[in-house]
Amino acid sequence: MNNTIFGQPLQRDPSIALPDVRVSPRVIPGPVRNQQFVIELVGPRSMPADAAKAVLNPQWQQVLGSPEVYVMAGADKFWRPLAMNDPSGAYDSIALAWDLISYHGELNAVNAQNLWNSAEDLARQVGRRALAMPVPADIAQTISVLHELKESLDVGVNFSVSTAFHPFPEAEIWKVAAGLGLDYSPSGVFEWKVAGSDNPLFELSSGDHDKFSLSQVQSGEAHAVLGMGFSVPLCPDPMAAFDGCVKSGIALSQRLQGVFLDDEDQTVTDKSLVQMRSNLLAAVSALNGEGFAPGSTESLKLFRE
Repeated sequence: MNNTIFGQPLQRDPSIALPDVRVSPRVIPGPVRNQQFVIELVGPRSMPADAAKAVLNPQWQQVLGSPEVYVMAGADKFWRPLAMNDPSGAYDSIALAWDLISYHGELNAVNAQNLWNSAEDLARQVGRRALAMPVPADIAQTISVLHELKESLDVGVNFSVSTAFHPFPEAEIWKVAAGLGLDYSPSGVFEWKVAGSDNPLFELSSGDHDKFSLSQVQSGEAHAVLGMGFSVPLCPDPMAAFDGCVKSGIALSQRLQGVFLDDEDQTVTDKSLVQMRSNLLAAVSALNGEGFAPGSTESLKLFRE
């Protein structure tokens, strides 16, 4: 199909291709204690698996509001989601977790106390106690802090490539994107995917349409501007993403005869790149300082829409 539509195979071009990059995964399963109401069922002895799995029964799920349930067996180093088909015979630890902020709204002290009471009922049935963190009285303050952090740390890096003479044929955009090694996403953007992460380092999107598509290639669609960038909190390697954006922007502007623009819609210069890189380093440092390393479980939960 590519040969028919584009007149050539879509493939990496060594002269412009982005480098092979591997990132260290920062996503660790288990409760996110600074963003979730977490109740551990604690006791002096291991809990039989059948007893622990009672929490997955529909009646307990309804009473407890369908929490995330995590367990650790004797040999485990990390939490893992509890599943009915889990082969372990017993668990040393079990935790229930509810998001403090979710699509459904925010947890409040009254609801948290009710969940704690219900969890205590369950804990007694399996010979354990229910310990909560944060305690319900502290939930409002915890949520307030999370909102402040999200507002102050939710930053992004953005570039664009704008037309200098004529709009960019979408077919040519696909060719350059393939040459760079970008992957087409079902969401209609091109992504730089790298080893070690399910999340892309950056996205290339159309500035005047919702998505790229083969049907638009066939219909001769053209674009006056392309957008390129990433969310710093969500990106698994912001510095590599920045360098990839710069290399891609230069390649796109040269191949498509466009103008490479910075986040202030000014032509990219060595000076503006130095300033943008400095701002990015400061943002990464601020995120790390608050315990929200870019691409981490904590950042993904707080900053992902």
